[in-house]
Amino acid sequence: MPTSRDAGSENIAARLVFEERATPLLLDVSSLFYDIELLHDLGVLVWDSEYRDFRFSRYFWYRNGRPLRSRDRLRVSRMELASPLSVELVFGSVAAVWVFVQLADKVANWRLNRRKLALEIDRLEAERNTRRHEEETARATLERALLEREASEILVSLVRRLESSSIQVKEMEVLRRRERE
Repeated sequence: MPTSRDAGSENIAARLVFEERATPLLLDVSSLFYDIELLHDLGVLVWDSEYRDFRFSRYFWYRNGRPLRSRDRLRVSRMELASPLSVELVFGSVAAVWVFVQLADKVANWRLNRRKLALEIDRLEAERNTRRHEEETARATLERALLEREASEILVSLVRRLESSSIQVKEMEVLRRRERE
């Protein structure tokens, strides 16, 4: 389980493919992407020690209510608006993608290939020579951090919102992308 900021010229990305109605409402699409952003930001704020002084409040839900540095923001490298809708998200670190996958795993109706995702993240960690922890220990640490930071209710609300969305993730794949020189 990664614990530090990643160095190098490689970005970690995830490709999400969605299952949606033939013509989803714009409100559903924009809400889905905003909730995915919130899920990412929650993970970074809880896990990354640089944000240990952040206090969760109702302002978390506001567009500018989460003080992430630019390097920690979730980015979009590619988006396909055809059916099926898909997006490639770029993460600031291996830790950020690991936490995102752990939190996304809580959304019951997202059909993630959990074994494949775990193997891909393990491979990325080994290639970057990051310190490894037992998976269960790291998950317990994440759960404890959510409780200590008083962010568990935010996670529960986000999971409910994502589960009730008319657009669902049907596939998620972790990718590596070289930055353009």
